[in-house]
Amino acid sequence: EQQCDCVFTNFESSSTNRTASMCVHSFRDIVSGFIKRRKRWSDCEALPVLWNSTHARQRPGQSIYVEIGANIGACVMEMLMGTNA
Repeated sequence: EQQCDCVFTNFESSSTNRTASMCVHSFRDIVSGFIKRRKRWSDCEALPVLWNSTHARQRPGQSIYVEIGANIGACVMEMLMGTNA
């Protein structure tokens, strides 16, 4: 059984360059390792751009973003730092 300890690393938004501490897995895995090295998970980079340029602008205050956490929260970090979601 693997422990789910975490280590904190800097996460940097691709859309705003804002940074925040993010808890990633202490054991070796692809997503945590990538975020430690690159400060973000590249699969999430398009989300704030799409949100800001389309749906959120068309329906301000009525849009909902649903995050399922499949990438240890990397996409929600990107959305929190890059949008008004």
